[in-house]
Amino acid sequence: MVHKDAWLISAKQEVFLYQTFSDIASVFPVSGSLGGGSDLTITGDFFDQPVQVTVAGVPCQIKHCSPRKISCITGPIAEIRRLAAPQAGNRGLLFEVWDDAAGTDLTETAPGYRWQIVPNASSPERFLSQAQQSFSSRLRGFFVAPQTNNYTFWIQADGRASLHLSLSEDPGKKVKVAFIPAGASEWSEHWEKNWSKSWQPKSQKFELMGGSKYYLEALHHGKAPSSGMRVGVQLHNTWLNPDVVNTYRRERHEIWASALRLPEIQMLTLSGTGWFRISWDNVSSNMMATNATADQVQTVIEELLSVKCETEPLSAKFLLRNGFEEGNRDPATEGHVASWTEPFCGRFSIHRPKHLIKMSPSILPRYNLTEYTHVCFAYKGYVSDTLYVSVSYINTFLNTVKKNLTCLWSLNETSPESWKFTCADLWRCCVNGSESLRDLEANSSVFVHQIDMLIPEREEETSSWFYLDEIIVSDRNIAVFQKDFKPARPGGNVIQEVSVVGSPPTYNVSFLVAGCGSNLPLLGALPSQGSEEDHLAAFMEGANVSMTVQRVQAASPPIGGTFRILLPNTVISGVPVHVSSHHLRKLLQSNSDNSTGQYFNASDFTVTKDVSTCYQDVWTLTWNSMTGDLPIVIDVSAENLTGLNPTIAARVVYDGGVFIGPIFGDMLATANNHTQVVVVVNDVPANCSGSCSFQYSQEATPLVSHVDYSLGNVYITGSGFAEDSQALQIEVNHTTCQVMTSNQTAVVCWMNMLPMGLYHVTLLVRPYGFARNASEGQGIYLRVKPRLEAIEPPTTSEIGGCSVILRGTGFDGISQVLFGSHPCPINTNASNSVRIECEVPSRGDEEYVVHVTLTAGSQSATFTEVFKYDPSLNPAIVSLSRNRSSTAGLQSLRIGISSFANCTGLDVQVKIEATVAQIQARTAHGVDVVLPALADGWYNLSVIINGIAIIPSRGSACGGLLLTISGLGLKSRRNSVHVSLTGNYTCEIRSVDHNRISCALLPREPPLGDWWLPDASHALNVTVTVNGIQSVCLSDCALHLLKEWTPRVDAVVSEINGTLSSLLIRGQRLALATDELVIQVDNHDPCNVTFWNETSIQCQTGSLSPGEHSLSVSNRRSGHACFSRDSRIFTVIPCVLKFYPQNFSTNGGGLLAIQGAALKGRNSTSILVGNRPCLITDVSYVVLRCSVPLGNGIQDLTLEIDGISYHLGEISYSEEFTPIFLFLLPPVGLLLTMTVSRITGVESMHISIGDSPCTNITGNHTTLQCSCSAPWLPAGEYRVLGGDFLRGWASSNLTFTSELTVISTRNNWGKCGLGGGEVHVHGTGFAPGNTSVTICGAPCEMLGDITTTDVSCLAPRLDASLAVLCGLTHPSEDCKGAGTTYVQCDVHITAGAYSLAGARPYIYLCDDDSLLDSKTKVNSPQALFAGLFFSPKVERDEVLIYNSSCNITMETEAEMECEGANQPITAKITEIRKNWGQNTQV
Repeated sequence: MVHKDAWLISAKQEVFLYQTFSDIASVFPVSGSLGGGSDLTITGDFFDQPVQVTVAGVPCQIKHCSPRKISCITGPIAEIRRLAAPQAGNRGLLFEVWDDAAGTDLTETAPGYRWQIVPNASSPERFLSQAQQSFSSRLRGFFVAPQTNNYTFWIQADGRASLHLSLSEDPGKKVKVAFIPAGASEWSEHWEKNWSKSWQPKSQKFELMGGSKYYLEALHHGKAPSSGMRVGVQLHNTWLNPDVVNTYRRERHEIWASALRLPEIQMLTLSGTGWFRISWDNVSSNMMATNATADQVQTVIEELLSVKCETEPLSAKFLLRNGFEEGNRDPATEGHVASWTEPFCGRFSIHRPKHLIKMSPSILPRYNLTEYTHVCFAYKGYVSDTLYVSVSYINTFLNTVKKNLTCLWSLNETSPESWKFTCADLWRCCVNGSESLRDLEANSSVFVHQIDMLIPEREEETSSWFYLDEIIVSDRNIAVFQKDFKPARPGGNVIQEVSVVGSPPTYNVSFLVAGCGSNLPLLGALPSQGSEEDHLAAFMEGANVSMTVQRVQAASPPIGGTFRILLPNTVISGVPVHVSSHHLRKLLQSNSDNSTGQYFNASDFTVTKDVSTCYQDVWTLTWNSMTGDLPIVIDVSAENLTGLNPTIAARVVYDGGVFIGPIFGDMLATANNHTQVVVVVNDVPANCSGSCSFQYSQEATPLVSHVDYSLGNVYITGSGFAEDSQALQIEVNHTTCQVMTSNQTAVVCWMNMLPMGLYHVTLLVRPYGFARNASEGQGIYLRVKPRLEAIEPPTTSEIGGCSVILRGTGFDGISQVLFGSHPCPINTNASNSVRIECEVPSRGDEEYVVHVTLTAGSQSATFTEVFKYDPSLNPAIVSLSRNRSSTAGLQSLRIGISSFANCTGLDVQVKIEATVAQIQARTAHGVDVVLPALADGWYNLSVIINGIAIIPSRGSACGGLLLTISGLGLKSRRNSVHVSLTGNYTCEIRSVDHNRISCALLPREPPLGDWWLPDASHALNVTVTVNGIQSVCLSDCALHLLKEWTPRVDAVVSEINGTLSSLLIRGQRLALATDELVIQVDNHDPCNVTFWNETSIQCQTGSLSPGEHSLSVSNRRSGHACFSRDSRIFTVIPCVLKFYPQNFSTNGGGLLAIQGAALKGRNSTSILVGNRPCLITDVSYVVLRCSVPLGNGIQDLTLEIDGISYHLGEISYSEEFTPIFLFLLPPVGLLLTMTVSRITGVESMHISIGDSPCTNITGNHTTLQCSCSAPWLPAGEYRVLGGDFLRGWASSNLTFTSELTVISTRNNWGKCGLGGGEVHVHGTGFAPGNTSVTICGAPCEMLGDITTTDVSCLAPRLDASLAVLCGLTHPSEDCKGAGTTYVQCDVHITAGAYSLAGARPYIYLCDDDSLLDSKTKVNSPQALFAGLFFSPKVERDEVLIYNSSCNITMETEAEMECEGANQPITAKITEIRKNWGQNTQV
């Protein structure tokens, strides 16, 4: 099994023991083109797939990968990419060191500069060899954020150090984020405790983007020998937690309140020469000379304050003795030297040490327990009776073995006020005869390395404090006792610190009084008559010596008053500055809301008071099981604080998250002077042991200055090309261009003809890479444009219609030709890449000289003023072959027309007055026509070329026609075109071009009722207005609306068939056999015509909702049909074919189905049973389903659609159709059996126990069986519910009871002092989230997720009041034969409102030898025990005040707090503990 301390954490947040990675030895070539394309070869070792390679952060396309070589092609680098140093490389950081600690010139030219790459964020070992050598060192590189997350950075070093971070790769933007002014041996030293603003070992929290690089730099100034510096990081939002790794730090906040503490200073002035002594509190000092130094005076005063001790016997041999009279912190015990409390000996003791004895590896790594058998010490406060001894010895196999022993020592009653001195014989009671040392070689020595004492954990902040003094390792039992005379305690005060400065004859004496003591008497001031005060007096030797004393400074007052707590939505005022942790926690919980309740009301939320002095209070807020980065929900501010410069502040000690220190190499990238090749294999960054530099070089980049194209040849000019055409590769739009010739500055290649357009060009020059654009630095593009050499003919008439030929090159892909803005239709059969033939459009409103534009796709080329419209070329009648004809007609007439050659696209019409003459033939010089029969007379002859016409000329009086108006000049650049008609009609324009307008004819007001039109035609004159200029009609411009052309609808009948609706439309003149009809319902739904004639139409459409619908009928030949009154609207009503079943349970819940058509409304659909709604479960056009409500008797069934009600029939409720659940048999496993009645069948049944549904229902009409998770429900009673899907809910009085039981337990034993570890309970009825376990009345901390069958918890340490039972043993003369003692505790389980006690006991082992069954394995969950058992009964304490109950809110061994009706009361219960089970008055 791997210990949590052994795991390391990777960038992917995976735990591991050892990480392997690839190694890069070399890179070739070392430079290449900025455009990429360089063939890169990387040599090294341990390459594998999947592999990623980047060059200066740009991906390199992998071509080949083997274990020792990678080939790839570099990509182009962006213009904005920073290429200046430093550049990020592979894993690790750059470590640099200089001689001289000043560190003012940290350059490569500074004295003693040297560097190396380190694998993680720490200095290398032994980087300095010369002792006492001053140095400056630097770690720099890049932090590569593994994921988008919040990060906090830490720095630790043995000297002054600082950490700088840039939120980009640019080191110029770095800022100092953490610093320490002096050395720190641990990451959190001067941060968790003894913190001040001059110490900032951790940064603020930064949100960093995953995969991004951030420049990191750490500086260290120190003196050799040195352990260097380290940089750590905390990752806040992570799946890791304290159950996985020990480096997870839970959220911790602190509140600091402090006032400035100034000592009392008295100035002592001597006059004369000689000797004198001082006396204080009736204690006299040694003699001092009047020329004594300040240190000598201080020593004499300290001697007055010291406790004198003696040791017996004097013959005892001591290996070591520690009285803690040196310095502020003892490195051997790792405790704080205390001067604020009464010591056992001297002036100092040690407060809450971590170790009793810790041997120094450099001085004395161990000692022989055979020679020095005893460890002795003085203690005060709440100490543990268990010692943990780390020993080593030679076993019977002559191997050196290290073991940890647990030893009990004789602990007398402890007190926080008085000292005790004791000795423990480790050899006799811990080693000799120990089962753990059975393999000790005979006559072999046992060596001690370390002795630890367990620090007790108590609820009250000061109750876990204890002190040790006079720690001695001896060869025998000794006694250390205080002498009879007491030290000076002026005014009953303990003087915490004394400092004397000055020189004869004047001295300034500073005093710090322990606690909140008042001012001290003046030096040399004798007590006045009858005064009970103590004074410091000076007794002079010789009449020529005198002394005067003056108080220079009084001690500053302690902190007091109140402060405010600021929550997001609440302010708590009037909080006492010395508030207890218990009341502070209660304040926060009682004032919590939705934003803070989840944190302050959490069961693991803890408030402790770590410092409680007259001048400082520190509270710590922690969560013992909650993980993650919690928000800052608390702040504080001063309200009415007293003292000297009082302040209060809140700070975040730790944001929740996992700590990685030092930062591992896979989250780092080295700093380099040049861009680097970086390899990542299987998401693990490689190491660079050789040279990994590759430079994107301007000198190695081919440049292209110009690209041209002509007839398939591409011409490229620039620099950096190759003479060898084989070294070149050219592509135009991903198509290879074959190199024809090349040199250093020019390349010609050939490819198939390119149509007009813009093409991307790539030029690869091996071995350098891709070329870049010399001018813009972006991509290289070739623009292919057509060349227009001639237009034949270059002029034409204004009416157009003649063919022209465009000659030139590059006409491939031309899809459109514009003369001005008008298209010239292309004759594709007569066009190719050098020739285009098209028909010239009319001039319209264009200028006489126009541009010609050629278009291919989205590309176009315009040639300005290359074509001319010439009015002199307009066609004109120049001759008639005859000017007379017979009235019978049918004679030929040849009309001569000028400028008529090659104009085959003209629309020509010949009229004799208003009569059209039939054209027989068209020639290059005119037309031949056949004259019509006309009466005698002279007639005007006109030839209409591309003139105006109206098509069709007849239609319906209700509009609907789509008119086409032909002519010239019908479109304007300003697009101001309007079509007007005489009469009550409009024509809505749909499209416009120069020769044609399309518009829809509509009546201004829809016709109502029957329309009547006279038999004579009704003509509407059509006029086109363009830019305010009305058209000239060259022919018939009238539209005739006739009654015989108007369709009429008289009646509409609808029929519903499933989801189809059929319509029968009757009327007059509806349609001919060749007509095309369009029928719509509600103006948008088409109705597909299946039959039509002049008087009737049949069509089908989709499902029509119930209600009214409108109809429109249109004939494309004649237009819209007119409707007689009310025929346009038809009504659809719902069609109900059947509903079933019709008999239901009186409990409701049966499923009613309604079948038919048109059952779904447009807006709402509902079903009513009587006056109660039936809950709809399914709605469609043909089926409705709903769950019926409660009911009795016969009820009406109503369908309501879009506010309209339709009565459907009746349904019935009766007991006869009500299912009933009769009896429930005891469950067998997961199988439930019950008897039932009045059901339709097993397949329609549903059953549930409470909210838990049953599955796999089987049985018959009287007995049902089903599978259900009911046996695993939390303890309680649950209703058995169910019913028949068809009939409804069953009547049921059945209940199922889930019992709270314990089936088995695992690991139900543990050590008395340590607690028992995880306890696993298996049973039934547990309540997830609402289950608790107590052992001997003490809560067992819940672990993991609770299920209804399994509970795990962490057994508590046996309470001290019960642990005394371990001291009760069978009578015995020595430690070895003392027998075995156990404390057997009841396990009490509470699940919701249910409790279970005494189901399984929990056993506390009073020593390590309690496992007597030799067959019991060490890791076995069960064990057999034999010995003396005690089974205490834990009873609850009760406090009565005048026979009224006082609710206990906090209780320890020393005191309890309770709340009465009016105010909180604190009661000491020292006497109560001595009289268990009795009533005690306090």
